[in-house]
Amino acid sequence: MQPSTVIARDRSDEIIANQKGASNEINRPQNSSTAVNSFIPPTSDFLSASNSAMKVFFFSSRPYDRESFEAAPKPDNFEFTYHSAGLSPETAPIAEGHDAICIFVNDTCDAEVLEILHEHGVKGVVLRCAGFNNVDCGKAKELGMFVARVPGILFSLFYGS
Repeated sequence: MQPSTVIARDRSDEIIANQKGASNEINRPQNSSTAVNSFIPPTSDFLSASNSAMKVFFFSSRPYDRESFEAAPKPDNFEFTYHSAGLSPETAPIAEGHDAICIFVNDTCDAEVLEILHEHGVKGVVLRCAGFNNVDCGKAKELGMFVARVPGILFSLFYGS
């Protein structure tokens, strides 16, 4: 089986908006045994028929996050950017140019942060944890942003309660 290529960026120590991290190619086998829940809503028009890359910015990422997500099976057109900084109003602008963000339990994703993310073109919030009390889901819905979490999608944002 041919390996597929995923582009990864690491901004571990940079917190400068609009500064791009160096990119490098990482090869991974398509039949990786690491399992990660799918986080893209199947009913969303978030992923268009376009062949352009799906860019996801990881806040509060650690080396083990990068290792896990790079080893996990995913479409070839996904690009991940990793940053050790937590999500806050001050750090939200560094996700500019990404389609979605991936956050953890201590990241702040309140109405103020969602507004900033939305202004910078972010369309979705993905949590790599089960809890979502740190996300203002009402504001996300108001802005037309999707929210997904482990183990699944917050369907109430799309289908009502």
